[in-house]
Amino acid sequence: MSAEASNEFIYERIARSLAGQIRGGLYRAGDRLPSVRQLCTRERVSPASVVQALSLLEARGLAEAGPVGG
Repeated sequence: MSAEASNEFIYERIARSLAGQIRGGLYRAGDRLPSVRQLCTRERVSPASVVQALSLLEARGLAEAGPVGG
């Protein structure tokens, strides 16, 4: 791990990982990303960190919030 990566906040690490998965084609336009609960379990972090990561992806234009359910 580089010195730069070790200075990242948890939410930045999660956002970077998800961004890589989006850019790599694992998630395409219109696909749902894992839920906050799923990401919390997978990454072993708090919901606040996941929500912040998802907000960062949204601000960067890589994800958008949508209706829950439906």
